[in-house]
Amino acid sequence: MEEMLSPDQIQILILALLLVIFLMLCILTLLMIEKKPMSATDQNSKSFLDGIIRRLRIPGSTADSRRRNLYTYVAIGFSGVLIFEAVCLQADLRDFPVAYFIVIASIAYFFNVTFTVLTIKQVEFTPNPIRLMRDTTASSVFLILSFALFYRTGEYLHTGEVNETAGVAILNSIYFSAVTFSTLGYGDIKPMGISKILSALEAILGNIHLAFIVSAAFAAIANKKES
Repeated sequence: MEEMLSPDQIQILILALLLVIFLMLCILTLLMIEKKPMSATDQNSKSFLDGIIRRLRIPGSTADSRRRNLYTYVAIGFSGVLIFEAVCLQADLRDFPVAYFIVIASIAYFFNVTFTVLTIKQVEFTPNPIRLMRDTTASSVFLILSFALFYRTGEYLHTGEVNETAGVAILNSIYFSAVTFSTLGYGDIKPMGISKILSALEAILGNIHLAFIVSAAFAAIANKKES
């Protein structure tokens, strides 16, 4: 009979798989980048990085982008499967750690989009503020649920309660994730182990999302006044 993998070996395999997925996302993004002709100003640019940025257009930066819609449908599909499994089936997610993949993939793609927004003016493209606000709000919901499922997976939260039912544990995870994402931090639930680092990361992502939503709202108001 073959020996089963130890918990440490399983964790190493999961981390290796996540690394491969992250690299595939990076390569896929590079392959789907659309090139833009250089102007005379671009050709005289002294900055190598600026020259690269001006040549590129990240997938989804154009209106009605099919690639961007594909990313959205995949994200909704994975999130729906996770939520259905965790809430409806009350499954033990520790035996099927899909939440790790969702969190890593969501963070990787979010930083990719963030970098695009920060440099998008250099390719003479202005994002639609309404669309940016809508996408940022959807991203906030997905990240809150993804982190909540991660906390639920590893049971990395200490609530002071004994013998929690599965439903209560899920609600506590979503509650803690939402409070952390909004940087409220009531302190009634505390993270343990690796979730301390992840909760700090979630708080940073929450601040970035809030900044995008506020800036998009001001941009929408400004555009409305100009029109």
